[in-house]
Amino acid sequence: MRSRYAAVAPQPGRAVAVSPEMVRATYLIATSLAAVVISLAVLGDAEAEVQGAQGKRFRLHIDTDFLGFTHINLDGDNGNNDNDRENLVGFGIGRLTLADSTLNSTGVGFGYVFADNRAIVGGRLALVVDGSGLGEDIKGTNFRSQFAPYFQWMFLPGKWIRPYVEGRIGIGGGVFVTSDVEDNGDERRRVDNSLYAFGGPGGGVHLFPVEYFSVDLGLNLTLAGSYLKDKTTISTGAGEVTEENDWDNTAFIVNFAAMVGVSTWF
Repeated sequence: MRSRYAAVAPQPGRAVAVSPEMVRATYLIATSLAAVVISLAVLGDAEAEVQGAQGKRFRLHIDTDFLGFTHINLDGDNGNNDNDRENLVGFGIGRLTLADSTLNSTGVGFGYVFADNRAIVGGRLALVVDGSGLGEDIKGTNFRSQFAPYFQWMFLPGKWIRPYVEGRIGIGGGVFVTSDVEDNGDERRRVDNSLYAFGGPGGGVHLFPVEYFSVDLGLNLTLAGSYLKDKTTISTGAGEVTEENDWDNTAFIVNFAAMVGVSTWF
């Protein structure tokens, strides 16, 4: 039976249990927010000295979402069936595998600054490789990546705090492979290939403790259409049996996420 989840979330779920990992993630969020508040206090005294990357021509940045909500319509051509809908929430700084979507992950970007230090054009790349049950009879590997060109417009040139708005559009995809060896030696191997186009608006603020470094906080809305094809091979002593499904629209995704990151300007 064809799985529609592989192109959307490797480990979807409806219930969220409190775990030590979630407690640590909450602690990291609180610590990071406290650091931002302290930075704001310091920045208030430094306003006269810091001019918000004035005269800098390039931006190198790393960021991740730390709180996200995702609505998934798992059947792209039938939006009236409630059984085909999911509402998922995830949080935590530095997440690489997301329970709430495949759209956001830790990424690295590079941009060029122009228009009197107001505009940025650039791109962001994210890459994730996961493994589960390696060395066991049931195991899986998950590779996914995405690339998104973006345009950003900053306000308040020459200030230590610079609000911005941005737009982005991109493409992503991945390969999810699972293997299951039964007691009789038969092996079932499934390969899911996913592909999705995405885009949306965003906005936030760059906070400059010094001229060449900023803490970046933002809110992003992302819309995506997900496509999947899969191939299942069953190997037995009598030979191999293969079943394939071609590309098909599997989901429409709406994601709203809070982002935190840092940038160096030069």
